[in-house]
Amino acid sequence: MKVRDIHLFFEDLSRRVDRPIQIVLTGGAAAILQGTSRATFDIDFELRLKKASDSSWDQVQKAIAETSTATGVAAQYGEDIHQWSAIVLPSKQSRLYRRFGKVEVRILNPGLWAIGKLARYLSSDVQDLRIVLKATETRPKAMATLWGTALGMSPASSSQGTFRKQVENFIEQYGREIWGVQADPAAIIRLFLEAAQKARRSRRSE
Repeated sequence: MKVRDIHLFFEDLSRRVDRPIQIVLTGGAAAILQGTSRATFDIDFELRLKKASDSSWDQVQKAIAETSTATGVAAQYGEDIHQWSAIVLPSKQSRLYRRFGKVEVRILNPGLWAIGKLARYLSSDVQDLRIVLKATETRPKAMATLWGTALGMSPASSSQGTFRKQVENFIEQYGREIWGVQADPAAIIRLFLEAAQKARRSRRSE
């Protein structure tokens, strides 16, 4: 999939919906719009409707299905992307990418977008992470704190241990590549673990 394919999807969708909608992109499509080249054939997003009713959801879902058929691009979406992973997002901050008629397309902020990639951690996810985190000029301390907070906020499960190991591995392997030779992977990992402990204590005290 290329940038133009994503644009065509939302241009087509904008002609089919009868109300303003907001899309928050994540996954491979968000990576493509931030500079990666991905062999992905679907678009993952959170769908937001103002004053949504059953009929409005039905209409928008029908429009998305028709757009997928017309463009050949599958859509994976829901009204709450928190439910997509055992590792929760500390927030859902996003930036405006572009408006296509009634469709406002936003991209999940890089550090938040990275959480899903780090949780899954396929080779394609690692490649996306290396490109996007560098291209968007993320900062290691901010990323470590965010990812640690996500770990500490998440309900206890085996997924927590897996996520921790994968974040630590990613920082060790690619931290200096992304953030420069001055980056200290050990110090970044310590900050990640400290943020997780702080978030975990806060969750337990609630």
